[in-house]
Amino acid sequence: LIKNGHQRILCISTNPLNIPEQDGYTQALLEHEIPLNKKLKIVLPKWDDSESSERKRMIEESVQRYLRFRDRPSAVFCYTNEVASMFLTACLKAGIRVPEDLSIAAYEGSAMPETGIYQITSAGPELEKTIRVMLQRLSSRKIKSYSNFTFNIEMLEGDTVQNINVK
Repeated sequence: LIKNGHQRILCISTNPLNIPEQDGYTQALLEHEIPLNKKLKIVLPKWDDSESSERKRMIEESVQRYLRFRDRPSAVFCYTNEVASMFLTACLKAGIRVPEDLSIAAYEGSAMPETGIYQITSAGPELEKTIRVMLQRLSSRKIKSYSNFTFNIEMLEGDTVQNINVK
C-alpha cells in the first residue's frame, strides 16, 4: 500500500494481544517514517471465537467507523483475507467504490483471495519456500526445534489496490 502512495492506512487487526511494536503494520509505518495514528487501528475482539453474524456485525461497525473519518484513509490493511473479503463486501453495500475510493489489502498470502468479481491483493510468505522448510523439518530425524526463521514475502496482486502515486 505504501509503495502505491498510501499514507493514511486504516488497519483492521484480529490480534487479541495488540502489541504494536510487534505487528507488521506498525513496523511498516515506522520504516517509511509515517506517523502512527492509533485512531487508524481497529482491533476486532474475539474474532476466532465469534459466530458468523457477530463477525459480520464487527465488520459493519468497522465500515461505519471508516465512514465517520473527516479525512478518510485511502486504504485499509486487514490481517486476514477473510476480514478483507467481509470488509470489501460491506464497503460495496455502503456505496464505497473499491479501489477508486478505498484500496483494500490483506496479509495472508492465501492461494484463494478471490471475492466474487474481486481478487484481494494479499501478501504472505512465499509458498514454495514455506513448504520446503516445513517438509525439511517434518522429515528430519533430529529432535524437533522450532527456531525462528524469516520468509520472503510475496504479493499476490489483485484488483483491490489503486496506485495513487500516478494521480
